[in-house]
Amino acid sequence: MSKKDIIVIGASAGGFPVIIDILTKLPATFNASIFIVWHMPAVAEGFLHTHLNKNHSLPASVAAENELIRPGRIYIAPPDNHLIIQEGRTRLSTGPKENGFRPAIDPLFRSAALNYGNRVAGVILSGALDDGVAGLWMIKECGGVAIVQDPGDAAVPSMPAHALQAVDVDYCLPPGSIHLLLIKLASEEKEPGRQVLTPVQNTILYRQAEIALQNSPKVSSEAALGAPGQFTCPECKQPLGELKEGGHLQYKCPDGHVYSADNLLGAIGDNITTIVKTAMKGINESIALLNHIGDHFAHANMTHIAAAYFCRAKETAKQTSCLQDALDMMVPRKVF
Repeated sequence: MSKKDIIVIGASAGGFPVIIDILTKLPATFNASIFIVWHMPAVAEGFLHTHLNKNHSLPASVAAENELIRPGRIYIAPPDNHLIIQEGRTRLSTGPKENGFRPAIDPLFRSAALNYGNRVAGVILSGALDDGVAGLWMIKECGGVAIVQDPGDAAVPSMPAHALQAVDVDYCLPPGSIHLLLIKLASEEKEPGRQVLTPVQNTILYRQAEIALQNSPKVSSEAALGAPGQFTCPECKQPLGELKEGGHLQYKCPDGHVYSADNLLGAIGDNITTIVKTAMKGINESIALLNHIGDHFAHANMTHIAAAYFCRAKETAKQTSCLQDALDMMVPRKVF
């Protein structure tokens, strides 16, 4: 097996302690470059690399635009920026969100696969839903190695479990063993990078990488966008095309927003929840106004008219009850 000197790691909920555990156990002589996308709120900027540097890991920093990639260093995606690796340098982009995230795991994994082929090891750790699965599949298609945290040892098992279902994973390991594997993979004899995608697949891969970098913000061809479907992008309300990558479904709009099936379902659920809450607020205001008008007529001793308003308020309240029942049935989307 060829040396893996480009290590890309994706994590979400529950992934922080696993990242710390893996990277702080790597030796100072570790001769590979490590890139991390961890779904985090903007207020957490600097949190991860500060902890890594305090715990005597390899030098870690938030990635900068056009930064030279060096071995033995850790590059962390900053909040609200995709991290992409290209021609020996890091690139940052505020391009379209993928699976509702920026940074998202897939753009990093995809760019690694495109530019470094079989020199890449992709690692999926604890997290909700399935960001990173499509990118891990692309790493495998380009000759790289796919690694996932054992879902049984993950605080939130969804991301590694989805990866196991959709990708021919090479290693499924508990957190305590992943650093040993990375050390082994990084010490293999180095071979020239190669890609094993067909020309059509490679064109689509390149196109997706360009979209993430905002070099090509609009997607027009069916090959890149997928056949038109019946669904609408939750973010920009444009039609979504359907793409299949291995056994993994993805949906993409002309602006470049990308959703997996589970993430699209979650985003639609979020929109429904917002709509229902807005409707409930309006109905509650209507009830309050109806009762207020009823009180006005009651004080004016116009009881017949007052009763009509009170009755209408009562009937309107039933609508609120139905909407609340619908809202209670919605499964909240877990982001962090």
